Amino acid sequence: MRVKYVTGAVFILLMAMFWSEAVGQHVQMMKKEHEGMGLPNLSEEQKEKMKEIMTETEKQMLPIRSKLQTKEAELNELLIVEKPDRSAIDRKIDEIAALKTEIRKKCVDTRLKIRELLTPEQRVKFDQRPWMDHKCFGH
Repeated sequence: MRVKYVTGAVFILLMAMFWSEAVGQHVQMMKKEHEGMGLPNLSEEQKEKMKEIMTETEKQMLPIRSKLQTKEAELNELLIVEKPDRSAIDRKIDEIAALKTEIRKKCVDTRLKIRELLTPEQRVKFDQRPWMDHKCFGH
């Protein structure tokens, strides 16, 4: 029984470490791909402020996403035991939902901050970018 818990804990830690590294690489790729976001006539000041906003969001998101990954692994552990504890499973689902809500709110906050920097013409183009709605740095 003890070996099972240790194995599960090691698995969770390894998954969290792997996931954090993968997210970091994905964020860098997204950053390069979306630098300027294909928006017309961005000034250097706009680009710099957008970069600052995105960098700050990335810093805030990494620990949240790491927690989310860990909670999802913990949920999987709860689901595969001989006699699953429904109340523990429900609590874990609530924890996962809270983290997803926190991520979504940060994505919306980032979107609104960037949108404030833009001219009306740039906003039209920005609002057509679906990645900002549902992916927000790899989400």
